[in-house]
Amino acid sequence: MPDTKRIEIPDLGSVPLFPESWYRFGSIQDFNRGLASKEMLGCSLVGFKSESGQFSIMDGRCSHMHSVLGLGKVVGETIQCPFHHWRYGIDGKCVSIPCGTEIPVLARQTAYPTQVRHGQVYFYYGKKPLFDLPFYDQEDADQLTPSHVFKMELEAPWYMISINSVDLQHFKIAHDRRLLDTGTIHQDGLLKHQASYRFQIEGNAWTDKLTRLAGGDKVDLCITEWSGNVVLAHARLRRAETFGMLFLEPRDLNRTCVHAMVFCRMSPSWFGKRFLDPIRTRIRAILIRKFLQADVPRMKGSHVRPQTLISEDQRVVDYLRQLCRLSNGGIA
Repeated sequence: MPDTKRIEIPDLGSVPLFPESWYRFGSIQDFNRGLASKEMLGCSLVGFKSESGQFSIMDGRCSHMHSVLGLGKVVGETIQCPFHHWRYGIDGKCVSIPCGTEIPVLARQTAYPTQVRHGQVYFYYGKKPLFDLPFYDQEDADQLTPSHVFKMELEAPWYMISINSVDLQHFKIAHDRRLLDTGTIHQDGLLKHQASYRFQIEGNAWTDKLTRLAGGDKVDLCITEWSGNVVLAHARLRRAETFGMLFLEPRDLNRTCVHAMVFCRMSPSWFGKRFLDPIRTRIRAILIRKFLQADVPRMKGSHVRPQTLISEDQRVVDYLRQLCRLSNGGIA
């Protein structure tokens, strides 16, 4: 009989709706006329690409009269408001007011730290990044080929997705993976959480059969999470390996948009880079998407209920405690 002793966890109200972390804003192709606007993380954002090729993400409403900056235009190294033509640099500071000579102190936009990698634009939701834009340990970003980005909408809080990495019941029920060991958990401060497991692939879906045929029936999986919303998975099989990356974008208390992409090792030859790598990453993206889609209906409406957690959920509880400490200033 399983041990059904209940355990206690802290109030989940301390888990932030929008954790301070890195988020995917969009691809560089999204910057039509050099501009791109989005409603995300509970606010309006605008991104622009300057004439020299620098990207900036900032508040999407002008500090003067709340006009929509996304309806403006790029002028040199600045974005120009469509209403009174106030212009802001990539750091958010106003550099020009056509109707006056003195620029007021209030003329400033909140600008977020921004990085571009593999044709995608990312920004850090906070004043100063507490960690670099994550990538795989011991891997060179220039040596991995990315797939296209695909998105999935889940009717669940963002933390319900991130705790899947430590929910051992989930792997068997949702993905037909039998755990071959107890796994290991490594905590690097409060920001970085890593879980490693070895699984037997037991499913009979066509994706499982193809995976066993191409790579083997056993997989060593390492899942690394940063601030709970950036998830990097590295799966090693006997004849193949796959890298998957997720950025969790909370929509509200009960909805999350998952931005996902897949990587494979870059071929050494020109022919491989030009023709084989796109095919390999596309196939892997299809397999990973099917793998993730199994969670969409199962997680609908799910949330953590402290009064019903049992001892088998201890790793989930420990992970949630970490997120609570992180959101309450535990870093300092």
